[in-house]
Formats: sequence, C-alpha cells, structure tokens
Amino acid sequence: MVDEPAGGAEGSDRLQRRLRAAQRFARFMLELFFRRIEVVGAEKIPADGALLVVGNHGSGMLDPGLFLAFLPRPPRFLALSTLWDIPALRPMLALGAAIPIYQRESDGDASSKNQAVFAKCYEALGAGGVIGLFPEGHSHHEPAMTELKTGAARIALETMKRYPDMPLRLVPVGLTFEEKTRFRSRVLVTVGDAFEPLDALGATGLGDFDVVQHGAEREAVSHLTACLQDALTAVTLNYPSWREAELIERAVAIFERPRPEVPAEPDLAPSFKVRQLFIEEYLELQAQEPRRLAALRQDVEAYDAELDVYQLRDEQVVAAYPQPVVLRFVGRTLRRLLWQLPLGLVGTVLGFLPFWVCDVASKRSPEPDTDSTYKIVAGLIFYPLFWLLQGLALGWWLGPWWGVGAALLGPLGGYYAIKLHQSGGAFLRHARAFVFFRGSGPRIRALRERRDRILAAVQALAESR
Repeated sequence: MVDEPAGGAEGSDRLQRRLRAAQRFARFMLELFFRRIEVVGAEKIPADGALLVVGNHGSGMLDPGLFLAFLPRPPRFLALSTLWDIPALRPMLALGAAIPIYQRESDGDASSKNQAVFAKCYEALGAGGVIGLFPEGHSHHEPAMTELKTGAARIALETMKRYPDMPLRLVPVGLTFEEKTRFRSRVLVTVGDAFEPLDALGATGLGDFDVVQHGAEREAVSHLTACLQDALTAVTLNYPSWREAELIERAVAIFERPRPEVPAEPDLAPSFKVRQLFIEEYLELQAQEPRRLAALRQDVEAYDAELDVYQLRDEQVVAAYPQPVVLRFVGRTLRRLLWQLPLGLVGTVLGFLPFWVCDVASKRSPEPDTDSTYKIVAGLIFYPLFWLLQGLALGWWLGPWWGVGAALLGPLGGYYAIKLHQSGGAFLRHARAFVFFRGSGPRIRALRERRDRILAAVQALAESR
C-alpha cells in the first residue's frame, strides 16, 4: 500500500528528499489556507537522534500537515489504512512516506498487520529518524484533549529495547486553532521540551533500563503515557466545554487587550500562557466562588450578544480611532487594494466555480474537525481542474494564446483574489465600525461601559487569587 524507501544510505537519502519535498508542498498549501501560522519553540527540536513527536489531534489532516510543514525535522506519520482508499490523498500519503495502521473495524487481520507497522516504526527510529503520532487515536471536535492511547509509549519503550545505543526523545507539540473550520484564520504551533523516556520514568522507580527491559513493562507504559498526557497538556488549551471556552477567550481578550489607536489583532503566542492560567483560575472559581463567576458569565454573554447585534469586534470597541491615524490607514489600504484589484478580480471570476464546489464539498464533512481537510482536498482537485478546463475552453473559442493565458492567470489570480478579499473585508469591517462609533454615541458608550465592568470584574478576580 505504501511505497517504502529503499534501505541503506541511498534509501535514507531518498527518504529525506521525499520528506523535504512533502514539507515544501505542505507549507505552500497551509500558508494559502491560513492567514497566519505562528510557531513557538521550534529550536527545542533536537538536531539529531531519534524523535517521537506527539501532538493533540483536533483538525484531521491539517494536524500532520502542520507538523510536516513547520517542524525543523519533518516526521513520517502513522495514518489509518482507510485513507489510502481516497484517491486524492494517495499522492500526499506517498510523498510523506506515511505508514498505514489498521483498525479492527476495517480490517479483520489488523493485529498481525500492525505488528509489521510497529516494526517499521522501530526500524525508522533505530536509524535516527522522526516519527509523528497523535496518541488520542483519532481526530475529534472536543474542547479538550481526550485520554491518550498507549501506542506512543509502547513504541518508545520497544525502540529502546531494540536499539539501546540510539538516543530517543519524545517531543510534545500542541496545535491551537483560532477557528479551525474557517479559511484564512490563524493557528499556533507550540513545541514543548523534549525528554527521554527513562528520565520521565525515573521518579516512579521504573527509570532503570533493566526494569523496563525485563519486568514491569505494563506499569512503565502506563506511567509514560501519563507523562505524555501531562506534556501535551502543557502545550495545549483544554476547556471544560465550548461554551466556557467562549467565555474564557472573551475574558482573556478583554483582560490583556490594550487600547490601540486603530483595531489591532494580537498574536496568538503571547496570550497562550494567559489563556492557560485563566482556564486554571476558572476551574478554581467554579468550585470556590460560583456566584461571582455566574455574574461575570452573564455580563460576558450580554456583551457578546451586543457585539453580534452591532456586528462589531472587541478590538474595534476599544480602538480610539484618531483622525490622522485613520487617514493613514485608509491611504495604505486603498493603495494596497488598487494594485491587488486587477488580478484579484480576474482570480475571483476564474475561481468562482471551484470555490463554490469546494464550499459544497466541505459541507459534506461528517464532523467539524474534518471540515478543513475537505476544503483543502477539494481545492487540490477542483481548482486545477477548473483552471485547465477554462483554459481549454478559451483556447478552443478564442485561440491557443488565450487558453494559455487563462490557464496561467487562474493560479496567479487566485492568489491575488485571496489578498484582495482579505484586505477588502478588513477595510469594510473597520470602515463600518468607524462610522458606527461616529454616529452612535449613546450605544457605543453603553457598550464600552459594559466592557469596562467586565474588565474590572476580571481584574478583581485575578487580584483575589
């Protein structure tokens, strides 16, 4: 099912070339899909030795794609064998040298086949390679990580038995999506501290290699899995529920957002630790001061409802909008829109049909965690197909040079269409907010007063801890 690289140095070189090509392709696709990708802690990835990279799994094929694209050493992944049944995914799985893993539900002989799969993992790690795993076992749409399976710990310990001279480290990587189903949203990739399995087991009395080698293996697997759970928890955001996630996210935004001259979108990375702290504090307040927390929740929900009614964002509410700064912003944006406009309009026209088809295809996604995967896979198929068909049609109707021009303008115009709609959409949102604030004095004062009450309540709770 998988085209395995040849063994030896030649095979290793060929595998690395394949993974680098997969890395470039994944980076290109994901930088189109996301407006911004922030990577924190990439320097923590060891430059040599075997690595088992583990992460949370909340967005289908985007998760391994982000690991592959933005980690300094691109990993090979275990992937469900059923993914090879999807023709559009086969080339990507082959390019990334993915290793199929089998499930009982889809393959009755899964157990014996998986023995060979794990042997490939041991061999790859024993040669100093990098394997990527998502120990939750499957992608999901939950506000927190689910309980980890034991596969990653078993692979790590068995590799150490078979290749005791090869240093092996585990690397936790957390993925935090701003809005994982939305095109041109943002994502944060957080790399945690690498650690050796025996160091993690040392405090339990299981850190002696002979103990793991000859006894207490089940206990070692259990403890190492718990260590992985803790390591991943440290690089991820884990909310009690989606409703509470919205409440905490809004409280964090109000607490740490400055009062800018014009609306500013803060980076995801700086607020990550603040959000983790707020989650911890929220859980404590829920147990100790439920009434104060309920009052704060009520205010936040009312504030969010007002933002929805007025179609505003929190960063617009706190912006000062001084006239000189607004005029400079308008001038810069209009200049950008003017040079993006010609190709952006061409790209919009040529890309309308594939955009509509991809939107329809994404709605067939059974779960929110695979929505973005459907969009990207459908885009890989339908955009090139429609550009080719449009080029052939124009070439047949107006002549071959028209056809070549249309085929070339498709991808170029598509890129500028993304830029045009992003710049134009932001400009219209800010223009609307500016006009609203200039003409709705009482309403905006009431909105800002409610926001100030929330900020005061959040600060009071923070100071009382």
